[in-house]
Amino acid sequence: MDGKEIRWNWSGPKNIPLDGLLDLELKTCRFPSVSNPGQSIHLGKLKDGGIISYELENGTWLHTLNTATSFRLKIFELNLVPLESLRYFLTASELSDFSDPSNPGEPEK
Repeated sequence: MDGKEIRWNWSGPKNIPLDGLLDLELKTCRFPSVSNPGQSIHLGKLKDGGIISYELENGTWLHTLNTATSFRLKIFELNLVPLESLRYFLTASELSDFSDPSNPGEPEK
């Protein structure tokens, strides 16, 4: 990347699932996509953030590497369910934001 780009495009095979992407033990969890039925979203937590991978209907994968802040924000935006499965990826207070009807889902600044 030349410093002007904010994305790096993988030039390798597009059919590598999240658990085959990295050479480390990574706890992952699969969620159905709310906005795209037939697609799945996979989360993998890293020390300083996480990977969100989208398993597309055609068998290809799109992987995104996220900082801790962007990982948390994207999980909120994706409306992943069941909430119980998010306990590994979010703190208890962040999870309570999902179930609090007075909270519109926007994380506090």
